[in-house]
Amino acid sequence: MKKIFVIDIGGTNSRFAMFEVQSPYSMRLAGSIWLKTNEAGSFDELIDRQESELPGLVIENSDALVVAIPGPILDEDKVEMVNVSWAIDIAQLKKRFNLPTYFINDFIAQGFGCLTRSIADQIKIKDGKFSAQYDVAVIGAGTGLGHCYLKSDGAGGYLPVPAEAGQIPYAFISKEELEYRAFILEKIDIPYPTGD
Repeated sequence: MKKIFVIDIGGTNSRFAMFEVQSPYSMRLAGSIWLKTNEAGSFDELIDRQESELPGLVIENSDALVVAIPGPILDEDKVEMVNVSWAIDIAQLKKRFNLPTYFINDFIAQGFGCLTRSIADQIKIKDGKFSAQYDVAVIGAGTGLGHCYLKSDGAGGYLPVPAEAGQIPYAFISKEELEYRAFILEKIDIPYPTGD
């Protein structure tokens, strides 16, 4: 039975899980743990903590590693993340575990999750009309505000599409808005104000 190890890095918490693939469309959760992301000084330190706190959850015992990260994946060598104080060295990670390793946006992972049985316990917020022909918005409030949408393929399936909406800069127009922008930049050490 194939096993996939998944790490979901969040600005506040990181989740580690092992899944056993039972069929192309069915997996069983074999074990998981949550850890505080920024209590670790590096990705390697976070993995070491996971291994010491839950020794039965072993990355080396899997057939593939998937790492979901907050933010876009722009570099083949290093992954910088939103709201996380350290980066991930991709080559070092692949060398450490010698596994097929995949990096995906965290809300692509969330979008795929919305297509599984894991949403069986969902709570309806408001009644509405649904059709498999419609696209689906996926929004999640955590350390930031993640977004993606599920693009309908017209045949009952969906393709998750990332949307770094929380990283979009505000469009300041009026004199008052520009003064507010200057105030924000003076108070917070950021290059530009965003929705995150």
